[in-house]
Amino acid sequence: MFEKKDDKVVLVFSVLITAFLILGFYYEFFTIIALIISVFLCVFLKPSKFSVILIYLLPWAYVFKLSFFTTSLYVILYIIASLIFFFKSKKHNILFILLLLIFSAYLLIPVSNTDKYIFVIKLIFAIFLLYYMIKLFDYKDKYLLLVMFIFSVVLCSITGLIYADSSILANRINIEGSTIEATYVRFTGLSNDPNYYNLNVVFALFATMFLFLKNKIKFLFYPLFVLLFFFGTLTYSKSFLLLFIILLCYLIYFLFRARKKYTIISILILLLLMCFLIINGKIENVNVIIG
Repeated sequence: MFEKKDDKVVLVFSVLITAFLILGFYYEFFTIIALIISVFLCVFLKPSKFSVILIYLLPWAYVFKLSFFTTSLYVILYIIASLIFFFKSKKHNILFILLLLIFSAYLLIPVSNTDKYIFVIKLIFAIFLLYYMIKLFDYKDKYLLLVMFIFSVVLCSITGLIYADSSILANRINIEGSTIEATYVRFTGLSNDPNYYNLNVVFALFATMFLFLKNKIKFLFYPLFVLLFFFGTLTYSKSFLLLFIILLCYLIYFLFRARKKYTIISILILLLLMCFLIINGKIENVNVIIG
C-alpha cells in the first residue's frame, strides 16, 4: 500500500501534522506549524496526493483551529488548496466556472449577515475544491485514500477517548455535552457533533469492507471492524446501528456471491460472539441504543 515514495511521504507528513495538531491542544503555535506544513505539501505534492491528505484531515477539522479565530484553519487550508489546484490544472471548464459564479452571486446578493457571507464563501470554495479534486485525482490513489481515511478516523477516535474528560478538548471544540436521556454522554470524537462523527465512522467502516472485498486488507479487517463498531456505539445512535446492519448485509451478500465460505464462517463467528456479549449486557452501549 505504501510502496511508492510519494505514498510514504503522504503517510509520514500526515502523522507529523497530526502530532502538531495534538501538541496544539497545549500550545497553539504548533497548530500554525501544522497549517504551514500542509500548505507546503499542497504546493509541492501532486494534487492527487494532497487530496489524500485533505481527506485524512477531515476528522481533525474541528481541532484544526486557533482560540482567537472562529473559523477552522482547515477551511483556510481547503481555500488555499482550491486555488493551487486551479493553477495546477492545465485545462479549465469555463462552463463550470461561469455557473459557479452565477450560483455565488445568487447566494451572496441577498445576504446581509456577516456569518451567512462566511458560510456561503466556504460553501462555494468547497464546491470549487471538490470539482478540482475529482478532476485532478489519480484513481490509482483510491486505495491509499481509503487506508489513510480509516487510519485517521481510528487515530482521531483514540485521541478523543484519551481527552474525553479533559477541559482542554472541551474548550477547543466548544462541546456542551450532547446526552441521551440525560444519562449517557454521546461520544463525538474530536468534533462537537455526534452525527458528524458518526458519518466519519460509517464511511470508515464502508472503506474497511471495500478494501477487504478487494483483498487489500486481510486479517487486519477483523480488529478494524470491531474497533470501528465500538467507536460507533459510543455515540448511542440508532442511525449508526441501522447503517451498520445495512453495511453488514452488503458485506455478507458479496461474500456469498464470491463463495468465500471460510471468510463467511469467520465473520459469522465474530457476529455470534458480539451478539452473545450484547445479550449478556457486556456491551452496554448497544443495550442503551436498543433500549
